[in-house]
Amino acid sequence: MTEYLKIGFIQTNLDNDIAWGPRENITLRMKEEAENYIWQEMKKGFHKLYNHHTKPDIIVMPELTVPNGYQYELRKLAQEMNAVVIAGLDWDVNKEKKVKNNAILIVPNKWNEDMKSSSTTIRLLGKKYPANAEKKTINEYSTKDFTFDSDENMYLIDSGEYGKIGFAICADFYDIERYVAYKGKVQHMIIIAYNQDTNSFFSLAEGIARLVMCNVLICNTGKFGDSLVFSPYSDSYKRMIFRNQGADLFATQVVHLPVNELIQAQQKITSKVFKIPPGYKIE
Repeated sequence: MTEYLKIGFIQTNLDNDIAWGPRENITLRMKEEAENYIWQEMKKGFHKLYNHHTKPDIIVMPELTVPNGYQYELRKLAQEMNAVVIAGLDWDVNKEKKVKNNAILIVPNKWNEDMKSSSTTIRLLGKKYPANAEKKTINEYSTKDFTFDSDENMYLIDSGEYGKIGFAICADFYDIERYVAYKGKVQHMIIIAYNQDTNSFFSLAEGIARLVMCNVLICNTGKFGDSLVFSPYSDSYKRMIFRNQGADLFATQVVHLPVNELIQAQQKITSKVFKIPPGYKIE
């Protein structure tokens, strides 16, 4: 296994009132002005990661970031960067008036190789529980008979030498069953969010990192900020690897998450470097 997994943050800054509001004129598709704006933010983020940071293995972006019409362009950026991308898509509304909240997982065909990628594979990862504000927006839209379409799956992403990754979108971070399922199976937990209650996520992140014994990464919208990474180190000063506080901020950063040393600690159930939770066992 490799020593570290390098994760690149692109914390885009998208105002929900401009994208889908205001309240008296709600839409469930991002407005054209917002689409153009967020696409420029996404390109700026890739440019900064490519030119000003260590090349990341995986790039993450917040929930509800990517306009559905820009999926092809995002795949091209992932291909050129030769990095996996996990990013939140705009709502997808079907003919049955079901509203899906998905993330897109993009994997270049030569990822983790010293060769240029020529294509990508994608997978959609859905959200189970709508946030309260999200549910209210859907209920207030148009004729008020649109409903949220839940994804009941729990996703486990095998990234080979970089370890196994659990995944959640925003409110699913509160799903306790998810962590029972992931405990002993993952080294990383990635959460993408459009979350205003950043203090609750901050507290939960440290708790989950210690209880599940994995790295926990939250990529939140720049509108509310507080993207962060916790790792279950024994020394308290090491646990917070990254935190970007402050509202209305665009930001990029590359962080290094421990892999090999963490797996060894998980397998041995003993470590001077990482804190082992009671009753922990790897599966």
